[in-house]
Amino acid sequence: MTARAEELVTIATEPAWCPLPSVLNPARDEAQRRAQDWVDQCGLGDDAAERARLLAAHR
Repeated sequence: MTARAEELVTIATEPAWCPLPSVLNPARDEAQRRAQDWVDQCGLGDDAAERARLLAAHR
């Protein structure tokens, strides 16, 4: 993955991180879903494992 792609993933997933459990902050789950959708739409994650790695690296 290129540096630019990594940067875009960082930008897209930044709002997905929240220190509160999702029970206390339901918007966290929605932000995570939006980040996953964005990664899928951009074609940055080749498969589920790559997508999970990208999202986990930018929490």
